[in-house]
Amino acid sequence: MFKVTNTIVLGLCGLCLVFCMQMGSEVVNWMEVKNSDEAFGTYHFLEQNGAEVYLPDEFQAYSTANYQKVLDSVLSEEAFMNETRRINSLQEMDGGLYLFFDKTTGSTCTVNTMPYSPMTRQDAKYLLGMIRMNNERALADTPYTYEKLSAKYNGHPEKYVFKSLNKISDATDNFKWFNSTFIVTANNKTILLQLSTPFEAYFSPFIEKTKM
Repeated sequence: MFKVTNTIVLGLCGLCLVFCMQMGSEVVNWMEVKNSDEAFGTYHFLEQNGAEVYLPDEFQAYSTANYQKVLDSVLSEEAFMNETRRINSLQEMDGGLYLFFDKTTGSTCTVNTMPYSPMTRQDAKYLLGMIRMNNERALADTPYTYEKLSAKYNGHPEKYVFKSLNKISDATDNFKWFNSTFIVTANNKTILLQLSTPFEAYFSPFIEKTKM
């Protein structure tokens, strides 16, 4: 049975990057992907379990130290501390943590290799509820609101993809941030991928190219 942990349901609302205000109308190819044929990128090998994730070319791999240096230069002190706590929690999970950052859009992608964890449809429903509750609690005393945009579970416990897309915004909708969570299991391997972007990204075509 899939083990739901506080780390997995940890909200990404603390990550409010300056880049999302500076992106403007600049066109980035991966923002416009509509299907797997249009998803062009690079494979990144995950040494911990041998899986390979496929990410847009704009994403570059970072060590924890270098990632923190980048964020320290663009985030407020509070946002930086929130993201540091999130990364520390992800590092405490069993398996390996891999960090990727797109400087053009200010988007972050974290990938965790996890112990093989079969997930039933009921587990997926429970996880969605935990994600919602965690985000609403984190935003309770802030001017931001949480909205679930989509959720999906495809496959069966031994081979499946779980997807959750959420939006965080203020009352005027001038500030918008989108958080996607993907859990992929196949061939006795499980990975957790979390994507945080200042725009609503259709990332499934990249997830479909994951090699397990």
